[in-house]
Amino acid sequence: MAMVVTRNTVRMVLAWAELAAAKALGLLGEDDMAALPHVAALIAVSPAHATALLEFRRAYADWWRFHAKIDAEKRSGQLSPAEDAELLRLIDERDATRQALIDHTAP
Repeated sequence: MAMVVTRNTVRMVLAWAELAAAKALGLLGEDDMAALPHVAALIAVSPAHATALLEFRRAYADWWRFHAKIDAEKRSGQLSPAEDAELLRLIDERDATRQALIDHTAP
């Protein structure tokens, strides 16, 4: 089975994360649909938001790279027990960092 999450999906999720953080800091209005250029640098004024955003970006990218590697090797659904454990760890980390980002950016 081919990977469902594409590079473009990853880009969209990460762009959403920046947009949500920028809105939470008042850098963008609620109706704005696009982030400002260099918004990550602007978000850095809030260490909590910047850390949550960077941790989510890292965790999401790590999870996606793992999937991309398995997909390229045509081994989807055929992971070793160690790979299954690694995938679960990556999923847990991705989900935890996403929730932390949501907690920091919720109105």
